[in-house]
Amino acid sequence: MLNTNFESKWVKNIKSILSLIETGNTDLWEQHETIHSISIKNRIKQTLIDQNQQHWHSQLEHSNKGKSYAVFKVKICMEEYLTKLNKTNGPTCSLLKFRYGNHFFPIETGRWDDIEISECQCRLCHMPSEVADAFHYMLKCPQCSEDRQTLIKNTIIKDPACSNLNN
Repeated sequence: MLNTNFESKWVKNIKSILSLIETGNTDLWEQHETIHSISIKNRIKQTLIDQNQQHWHSQLEHSNKGKSYAVFKVKICMEEYLTKLNKTNGPTCSLLKFRYGNHFFPIETGRWDDIEISECQCRLCHMPSEVADAFHYMLKCPQCSEDRQTLIKNTIIKDPACSNLNN
């Protein structure tokens, strides 16, 4: 007589991946015979990509450094401009240092010294309630307005919102 109570760890893991707990695709386990294998693969792949993206955004939101990074980086991918930069050029190094928080803005140096974010004020303009981060220097600090006029699009200057920086 055949034992129908056999449980395979491998089958359990596959069922878990296809289940609501892992991917939200509860129908895949029950309907796996009627759904084409490429369709299953694509659905699982896209779900896992979406979950990873959401997890990444959540991690950024709960990190002071991540919040600054998220202003410029909205999705997980290789940035095209990185392949076009002159690797030996000084401005390239400056841009990369800026993007990855290797700079001396008060928001970054305050993080090194475990200073509250609200205490990381701009040393140029001393605007109250303004955290001295990249957003402040690029779009708000009056001391940087001349550079801002020459380097940043007018539409962004008129409406300095984080969402505009990615356009």
